[in-house]
Parts: sequence; structure tokens; C-alpha cells
Amino acid sequence: MDHHQQRRTRRVYTVQLFAGELGISERTVWRMIAAQKIKTIKLSPGRTGIPASELDRVEAGGLAA
Repeated sequence: MDHHQQRRTRRVYTVQLFAGELGISERTVWRMIAAQKIKTIKLSPGRTGIPASELDRVEAGGLAA
């Protein structure tokens, strides 16, 4: 499965993967989370997930909040 196919099937991203997809730093993603610019899912204590729908929204320019 190539990267493009894998992206289509992924439903939740780690902060690291989310940052990589957008070409931004993990620190920037954490700032976006703190500012409530992107929605997250608590996966377990110390683990945060970001729904794939948030990646689609951010890529489409939906960061205004």
C-alpha cells in the first residue's frame, strides 16, 4: 500500500503524522491544539489522536476559528 492509499484509509493521525502531512512542526500542531484550532481524540493517557477529517479541513483552509 503506497502513501496515498494509506492516507485514504487512515482515520486517526498522531501529532507527528499530522505535522508531516502538512509540512509543519509538531510544536506548531501542539500550538494549534492548545488554541483549539483542531479537534483531537484522547487515545489513552499521554496519547492524542487527530481525526482525518481535521486534516482535510485544515488542508481546505478551514483554520479560521
